[in-house]
Amino acid sequence: MATTPPVVVSGSNGTPGTNGTSGTGQASTGASGTAGAANNKNQCTSTPVAGGVGTTGAAGGNGSAGANGTSANALNMGLGTITGAFVVSVSGGNGGAGGNGGNGQQGGNGGSAPSPAGNCTQAVGGNGGPGGPGGNGGNGGNGGNGSTVNITYATLAQGATVSFLNPASQAGAGGSGGQGGAGGSGGSGSTSGNPGGTGGPGQAGAPGSPGQPGVVNFYYKPG
Repeated sequence: MATTPPVVVSGSNGTPGTNGTSGTGQASTGASGTAGAANNKNQCTSTPVAGGVGTTGAAGGNGSAGANGTSANALNMGLGTITGAFVVSVSGGNGGAGGNGGNGQQGGNGGSAPSPAGNCTQAVGGNGGPGGPGGNGGNGGNGGNGSTVNITYATLAQGATVSFLNPASQAGAGGSGGQGGAGGSGGSGSTSGNPGGTGGPGQAGAPGSPGQPGVVNFYYKPG
């Protein structure tokens, strides 16, 4: 005798969030310094200007949140004779994972100082720009709720078994934070500029909440 087909009632899983955009390339280099001017006696007549600071790298974009899973629909159904290993499963859809944050852009290099003229002192190189911060991860979606399934039956065949599966849906995981961009290099000069600092990492997204488990009610109703 054929087994009674299983009854499966479930919600749809939430779609994952989109990852944030990472900063590409490198931020702008600082302006070059100016060499001091000298007269015909090699005497410095103007003060050299240090190289400019590199610009800060662009921040990585934030990841978007994962979508919530949908809840299962309620179901009422009647069966005649149940045979074999009959299974009833009910659950909400799982939450979508949050998108990861984008990485920060590299900071710009410091501007270099040109060689001096005459007896002028060479200017100091500019400092490198700091790297851009990483984007934040998106939050995970919530799991959908299970529903109530009511099943009536008239006969349970000899040897038949009935199993109920009603797990709680899973919550979506939060996205990871993006990495901070590397700092730019210091510009060259009589004293090289300092390299820029690394951008801070983004914050990880929070996980969603799991859904509530479904309920299965099984009633004997003679035909």
